[in-house]
Amino acid sequence: MIFHPKLKTFSRLIDGKISDSKSEKIHNHIEKCEKCNRIFNIFEGMAKVMSTHQNLSKELKNNFITSLPDVKRPSQPNYGVVKAVLGSIMIYSNGYEVGIEATPGMALKIGDKIKVDDKSIALIELNDGRTIILNKNTEIKLTSGVYHLKIEIGEIFAMVKPQTEIFEIETPSAVLGVIGTDLYAKVTKNKETILKVLKGKVLFQNKAGKIVVSKNRQVAASEFTKPIESKIKDKKSIVNWIGAIKPSEQKRRENIKKLGVISFLIIMILIGFFYLYNRFEQNRVRISEINYIKNEIFPQQILDYINQFHKSARETSDPNKKLNVNFQLFTISKELELWCGFFGADKNTTTQAFSKEFSIRKTNLPNLYVFDESNNLLESRLVKIRGDSRGRYQLYVILQKPWYVGEERLAWGLAKVNERLLKKISSNQYSLKLRNCYVGEDVEVFCLILPSSFSILRNSDNYTSSEKIGDSTLYIWQRPVSSDEEHVVDLVISTK
Repeated sequence: MIFHPKLKTFSRLIDGKISDSKSEKIHNHIEKCEKCNRIFNIFEGMAKVMSTHQNLSKELKNNFITSLPDVKRPSQPNYGVVKAVLGSIMIYSNGYEVGIEATPGMALKIGDKIKVDDKSIALIELNDGRTIILNKNTEIKLTSGVYHLKIEIGEIFAMVKPQTEIFEIETPSAVLGVIGTDLYAKVTKNKETILKVLKGKVLFQNKAGKIVVSKNRQVAASEFTKPIESKIKDKKSIVNWIGAIKPSEQKRRENIKKLGVISFLIIMILIGFFYLYNRFEQNRVRISEINYIKNEIFPQQILDYINQFHKSARETSDPNKKLNVNFQLFTISKELELWCGFFGADKNTTTQAFSKEFSIRKTNLPNLYVFDESNNLLESRLVKIRGDSRGRYQLYVILQKPWYVGEERLAWGLAKVNERLLKKISSNQYSLKLRNCYVGEDVEVFCLILPSSFSILRNSDNYTSSEKIGDSTLYIWQRPVSSDEEHVVDLVISTK
């Protein structure tokens, strides 16, 4: 009985998957058996067709793949980076027609062409810190050598930091030389170049000439048109489209700057408000105190009495010695506020008339209100005397009318004393020390004005006279003093 090989054995024999010894036996059987020989030939023909088909498919596949362009980016140093994209932009590497859609953070290389469609805006940043914003329908190319950037068509906004090297932008009709500036550049369909400088200066050069374009100026010219500078008219339109994609850091700086300006204005307004309020409050207090002095503590009746006493004291003083009569005023209100001041006549003993101001005396009382003999407030100023051991001021009166040679004028003044010269002894008793503040030989007069309800319980020196005038009582101490003598009176006052 003869055993014929299985069909699977023929397939393995054609593929060379059977050992040589077994393969030889099978071949001998096929040569002798007509049926097996016919089946083997059929299998061998089918195997050749399949092999040809596989080789053809592989070849077609390889040829199709190698015919497609390689979109892999060339290995060159990075020239910049895509910082922001609104919409869709494409990057075309040097020599390739198939582009890659740009995403933020994508590196840019020399030779790259950037295309922005009609609904997009892009922001790129070069390695040296230059920032370029591309508007819609714009196409530029990053170049090396003489020019750094070429605008094919469309519009850009460039922010270039000040540098020693000139950053040059090429267009079909001009070359723009930039050192440090903010500029707007546009290339129209007719190849006309439009330059608008928002900060700094830019050199505009074409085949018809060149011109330096300064801040807030613009130029529009084709390749053979002479460039002529003019004023920018539509700056807001530039600001509007670049605002949407401006660098966040720059926006932050601008917002901080705006906030700083607003804060500064608010602070200045507040300072102005407080200044005006303080001036208003000072004027209010000043008017209130002046009215209080003139109407309450030193009314016209008291002024007239003191004036008469002053004249009498001058007439009775030793004419040979020509002593000055220095009146010092002390008044205590019902609220136990102490006011101190002076009363006296001053004479222009110089050889010239004064029309602006006149120095009348020295005083240690700041915030002094000065009045004339008619009880009118006089404008005055105090100047600190340098090197004065008593810390006194020189009092100047601003003159309303000229003060002629030999003319005598009467003036008096009061100031509220901040220090507590009144010392409390008991529930209704206070001590007070009257002290002169003048230097030199003169007649010293102390005039103390108290409310009628107050009285003097004790004093170290008896008063010369007293007089009740209206709701007040006047106490006067008068005595001549030598140049080195200090006139002091100690008092105990009862408020009952």
